[in-house]
Formats: sequence, structure tokens, C-alpha cells
Amino acid sequence: MTRALARRDLLRGATACGLGLAGLSAPALLGCGRRRDLRRVYLRVEGAAGLPLDGLGVLLADHLESLGGFAVLPWPAPDHPLPARSRATLLRLSPRLGDRGLAFDVEVSYPSGLRRPVLSLPPAEPLQTFTRLAGGLPLQLTPPSGEALCPGDGQVLAPLLEVLADEDDPRRGPERLAFSRALARAHPGCATAQFLYANQLYNQLLLHPLEQAVQWGAFQAYRAGLASVPDHPRGVSGFSQLLADSGLHRDGLSLLEAALGRHPAVPSLYRALAYLARTAGLLDLALRALAELGRLTDGQPRSHCENTYLYAGEAAAHRATCRLEGTGRDTRVHFYLGYLALAAGDRDGAREAFRAARTIPGGWYGFEGLASVLALALEDGRPEALARLKALADQRSALRAPDGEFTFKLAEVAAFLGQTDQALELGELAFTQGFGCTRWYERSPFLAPVRGTARWQVLHGHLLERQSLLESRYPPRRFGL
Repeated sequence: MTRALARRDLLRGATACGLGLAGLSAPALLGCGRRRDLRRVYLRVEGAAGLPLDGLGVLLADHLESLGGFAVLPWPAPDHPLPARSRATLLRLSPRLGDRGLAFDVEVSYPSGLRRPVLSLPPAEPLQTFTRLAGGLPLQLTPPSGEALCPGDGQVLAPLLEVLADEDDPRRGPERLAFSRALARAHPGCATAQFLYANQLYNQLLLHPLEQAVQWGAFQAYRAGLASVPDHPRGVSGFSQLLADSGLHRDGLSLLEAALGRHPAVPSLYRALAYLARTAGLLDLALRALAELGRLTDGQPRSHCENTYLYAGEAAAHRATCRLEGTGRDTRVHFYLGYLALAAGDRDGAREAFRAARTIPGGWYGFEGLASVLALALEDGRPEALARLKALADQRSALRAPDGEFTFKLAEVAAFLGQTDQALELGELAFTQGFGCTRWYERSPFLAPVRGTARWQVLHGHLLERQSLLESRYPPRRFGL
């Protein structure tokens, strides 16, 4: 899962549950790439010492995406200026938060060098300031309704922005869950509050996969947010990925189809589409979504550890997305670097990468556990590796546990350790939990020992059947690709 991580990159990227989403139909997409290009806004937020600027950037991007369908991108680097003929808008904001409220100085310019007069919004309650901002920008934004995108209580703005700046930090999960729950209850009509609560519940579910009540609570919070702001890109992206992690790909894909019909230039929707498509085995759709994502964002930033390329056999492209950035939470990157090394037969390189992954405080939702098992196996600690593998598998034993893709990794680890029966059992569980990338079941080098058995043939048949149904229902053209 990369919801907040993906957004931070960009600014610095259920039938079974009664959701009834599968019947949604999308309006016609803007099929012309040139028209999508007109929706680019390069955003820079600066100044205001003590104010969480990354979180403010997320909230500003929510307004630009939800109210205008813009592709919100990071400010161009000095050594990569935009072409003078680019049709994009450059938006620089200097916020000030004080006793009298939130104020903005806003500079709007264009790659041609044309500048508009600075727009100065006087201090006011944050909700009023954001409403004035939406009306004052030359971007034809649809005015927000009430507190749909910003809580009316100005006292919660600073802590809200602090959490929005980095929603996926598991080390502060309980504290942030309590804050987001209180915020959602106090502001039931605020999509931002509801999505914050839903995302924090989702994070807790990834840490504790057997807590099904948490899963249902996240469903309800996402639905409440989308009732306030239908097709909200960040909310749709998070909800669709939770649906996929719950094995409800059809509902998630229908949700994305509708949102892309309304906002065909918003990059995060294509990132979410790639995730759903790859875990459903729709690799052509996933690759097209990533290509459109790259086009809309000028090729930067790329997703972290983008497994679509791995499953499609594009190892070099996958490795290029496994980049270390010194954030202190590179567990998943280290894991995949070790995974690639092990698949290539480089046991020494794999061992070092897995050792690095397991030493990062906070980690990334279970990947440090996976890395620890493999590091032990490569350090001649097989008995302890098997015991830890069993403990991880027990944590994911429920059919509705989220993220079948992670369960599939456990199946690969079991096969590497010679536990073929356990590998098949985990592979079947991964399928029931929603991971259905048939091609990687067929081609993963770690699963080679289990292929050809009668039990494998049954699983393979189920994979082919489900993937075929989804491919026929969701061809790329339904998403304008």
C-alpha cells in the first residue's frame, strides 16, 4: 500500500459487503491527451514556519483535484524548466496561520513568463479562506459545499495537516487513529475528516489483518466521505485499493471507472488503477495506466516498488522503482532488492538487503517480518525461519484478511524454504483474499517447486476463470486507455 507515500511523492504520489458499486457507469472520458494536459497545475507551498506544509499541500491538492479535476504536480526543478509553450499553470502559495486565522498570498504564473497580480487572502477561519481561494483562482473551480473539504473548526487545522503530511507512519498509529475518529465524528459531512479516519483504520487493518470490524469501519468511513464529495480522487484511490485488498476488485474497478470519467487527468487515479489491475491479473490495463500516469506527470515521480513491471517480466523497470530515498522507512525497498537478488541467485546480496530491511524501526506493514524470515533462512537459521513464517501465516489466516498480494509473498517464502504444502495452502489463501495475477503465479521463480501438482492445477484453473471474467468486463477502453 502506497497511498500517502504516493501523494507525498507528487507534492514534493463491495458486493459482498453491500457496497453496490459494480453497476456504476462512467461518463465519457476526455480521450484526447492534449485536453488532459490543459489540466496541469504545478504547486509550491512555502513559508509559514511551524505549519505542516506537506499536509497543507495535500489539502490544496484535494481542492484542485476534486473541484477542478486538475493534475497536481510538484514544482519544476530549476534544471528542468517547463517549455514556454506549455499550457500548465504554476501556483505558488505562502500561507500564514495565526490567532486571526489562515491567510494566503497566492502567485499565479505560466511557463510563458506571464504573471497575474498576487492574490492576498486576509486571515479568516480556514474553511472561509479555502472557499475564497477556490473562488479567487483563475482555474474555474466548482465552489466547495460547506465543510465538505475542510473542517469548520479552525482549531483542528494544524493537527489535521500534521497527519495528512504522513498518514502511513505506523509508529503513531493509535494516536492518529484516536484523533481521526474524533474528527470524523465531529464533522460527519467533511470528506477530508472521513477519509483521514478511513485511512487510519486501513493502516490498522494492515497491521492487524484479523480485525474484521476495523475493515467494515473503513468501508463505512470511505463511503461517508464519498457521499459528501463523490469521485474525490484521493478518497476513491484509497477506497478502491481497500476493496482490492478485500478481494472486491469488480467494485473497486467500477469506482475508479466512474471517478476517471469525471477526473481523467488526476494522476493518483491511474496509480490506483494500476494497483487494482495488477492484483487482478489485468497486466495490459495496469501497464497502460502506468504509461498514462507517467505521461501526466512528465515521467516523475514513479511509483515505489511497482510490481506491475515485475509481473509483466520487465525486471529492469521494476528495479528502477526500487529506489532508496533516505526516509527511514525503506523496508519495502530493501525487501524487494533482496527479493530480486535472491531470484537471480545472488544469495549474499539478498542476505544483506534482507538484513537491512529488518532493522528499520517502524518498517512497512509486515515487510520487515518477511525480510527477517528470509534473512534467517540465508543465515542457516532454518528452524527459526520456519517458526516465524508460521506466525506470519497465522496472522493472515482469515479469508477476508486484507492484501492477498502480501499473502502470496508468504507462499513464495514457504516454497523457498521447501514447504510445498504450506506454499500451496498460502497460494490458495492469497487467491481467496483477492490476489489473482495468474501470470505471476505461473512465472514466479520461487513457486516452481509446486507447479504441476494436482492441487496446483485446480488453483490455476480458478485463477484463469476469474481473470478471464474481469478481463472481459474491464478492458482498457472502459478507462479511456
